[in-house]
Amino acid sequence: MNKTGRLKKILAGLLRDLTLKLFVIIIVSDFIFSLAGYFRAWPCELASHFRMQYLAVAAVCAVSFFFFRARRWLIAALIVLVMNAAVIIPWYVPQPLFASGPRTHNFRIVLTNVLWKNKNYAAVIALIRQENPDLFILAEVDRPWLAAMKPLRDSYPHLLTVWEHDGMLACFSRYPLKDLRTDENFQAIIAAMDCDGRPVSLVALHPPPPTNGKDFRARNAQLATAAQLARQLPRPLLLIGDLNASLWSPYFADLLSESGLRAATKGFGVLPTWPNFLAVRDEPKRLNLYPLLRIPIDHCLVSPEIAVTDCRTGPQVGSDHLPLIVDLLIPDGAGRVN
Repeated sequence: MNKTGRLKKILAGLLRDLTLKLFVIIIVSDFIFSLAGYFRAWPCELASHFRMQYLAVAAVCAVSFFFFRARRWLIAALIVLVMNAAVIIPWYVPQPLFASGPRTHNFRIVLTNVLWKNKNYAAVIALIRQENPDLFILAEVDRPWLAAMKPLRDSYPHLLTVWEHDGMLACFSRYPLKDLRTDENFQAIIAAMDCDGRPVSLVALHPPPPTNGKDFRARNAQLATAAQLARQLPRPLLLIGDLNASLWSPYFADLLSESGLRAATKGFGVLPTWPNFLAVRDEPKRLNLYPLLRIPIDHCLVSPEIAVTDCRTGPQVGSDHLPLIVDLLIPDGAGRVN
């Protein structure tokens, strides 16, 4: 072998070693973040929101280690892959409906955080007209937003609002809303509806994002209060909002277990809604990588007697969030579905 051939072989070997070391660093980091997500302390809890990304990274590393014939690191990558797949796959397992009930819905909800600086009122109005929900909830609205929704008020004459950390939370309904909120410190909409003989309790909230220790504690306190409240209100019950907690947050798990509710996304998969910055920047021709970064923090929780027939994300409306659209079968006062 001549000098050129030996040099190429040395460089190829060096490149292989560097690439392998890079993937080792990546999988070790992936494992650390995957493990950190199980801890409840801030900022470790933030790591719980990115299970889908950890799964994807582990899969890429596993394939790479297979071709590198790095057996031990392949096993490590598979462990990280299984660690995350175990908490993702259950969200795709279909849930049973009522035994004799139809698959159509009798109640539709649209939830969207419109983003306080977004002024694309027309996109939200178009979404509501297209989806024709019975109830829609907007987070981070201001008075101009409320004024802009005036074209919809004939169809949604009932409105409740509450101030939250980034503006107002607004609930628009076809059906009368009875305001049940008594605690001014709990920034949430608490209401009762009578939907053509179907009594429904409603809790809508938007806790602060856990970007620092103070807001982390405030978010957790609001989720705990919402869970306690859900135990006290009459059923059927809906709990809706941008909760700033993903499906895998231990505090979201607490909310489910302590409230007795279940997530509407159960059986419909992981539905990431944030971030959606591409729409905010209005640069549709750029490569859109944000779907790879999105996490599921917008939620609709329902009490056991409510069946979820569909749950999906909606189109871009100029916000950093995608809308969440949920179709439900809500029983009447006698427990019948009609």
